Formats: sequence, structure tokens, C-alpha cells
Amino acid sequence: MSDEVIACIECGSAFTWSDGEQRYYRERGLDRPKRCPACRSRRKAEARPGESGRIEAATEASRSSAQGQREVGGGRHVGRPRSGVGATFRFGVATLAAAIALALVLALGLALDGLLSWLIAINIVTLSAYGYDKAVAGSEHTRVPERVLLALALVGGTVGAWVGMRLFHHKTAKAPFQRKFWGVVVVQVVLVVLYYAFIKN
Repeated sequence: MSDEVIACIECGSAFTWSDGEQRYYRERGLDRPKRCPACRSRRKAEARPGESGRIEAATEASRSSAQGQREVGGGRHVGRPRSGVGATFRFGVATLAAAIALALVLALGLALDGLLSWLIAINIVTLSAYGYDKAVAGSEHTRVPERVLLALALVGGTVGAWVGMRLFHHKTAKAPFQRKFWGVVVVQVVLVVLYYAFIKN
């Protein structure tokens, strides 16, 4: 399921109905939104007395959004801001640091068995990352980039990724992500087979 662009029936500005929001609406049996967030906020404020300041702010935000759509491509689809390389890098560094720290702690408890400690740590971190990303889907909180989720599986967190997808019902309906994930699994299986066939023996 991909993001969808909807034209607001009140102000006419285009807004993005994200994949996470669509899942949220579907799980709760809600109808497809017809108004942009600014118009929805204004209508809620109008339903409560004494909120004129908020009404004016929502109206101004709606006007600014519509003006921005006209200025960029004459009202054509303008997608939501996507996580750039910098954001992905920061997520990756933070996640890797957490995995290394946890692996070091586990190594001390497992008589410094580095490989086993790493696999346990990276799978715990991966499971946590999938759980967090599912929890914030559809909200304004920062998501975990898909590149980071796939990278976690690639460096050993495959089991944690698979459990996270099934446990949290996350990314299971997103075909492009599933194809990439199972591609990672195939690569790992091939590497393990080659290791035991040509190196271990």
C-alpha cells in the first residue's frame, strides 16, 4: 500500500494520506479523510466555543498549504518530505551503537563469545526497531527509515526482523519491502552454505 494524495473538499489543497495512516483508518473502520489536517482542526475548533484563536491559526495554515501547492508545480502532486541521507545515517549510527553496546554487555556474560553476543544483540535491537516504527506509524513522530530496517536484517537481525513483522503486523502488506527482505534472507542463506562448504570444512 502506497501513499495517496487527496484534495481537500474545503480549501482545495492536496495532502498526503500515508501508508501508516491508511492502515490506522482501516484497522478502526474509519472512512477515507476528505479534509486536510488544517481544515479538520478548524472544524474541531469551531465545534468548541472560545477557540477563535485556534480557528484563525488553522485557517491561515490551510491558506498557506494551498498557496504552496499552487507555487510548486501548479498544484501537481507534492509528496511528503522524505528522510534524507543524513536522517538515515543518524538512525543507522544510533542503532549500530546500541547493538554494539548490548553485544559488549552480553559478551561479558557469555565468556566473551563475540559472534553469539552480536547475534543476540542485533536481533534484540532489530525487534525493538520494528516495534518502535509500528508504534509511531501514522503519527508525527520520526519513523525508522526502511533502509535501516533492512540493514539490521542484513547484519544479522533477520530473526528479529521476521518476528517483528509478524508480532507487530508491520511491513507485511508492503510488497516492495517484503521482496527486499527475502532477498536479504536468500543472500544470507547462500553465504552460510558457502561458509560451511568451503571454509569451515
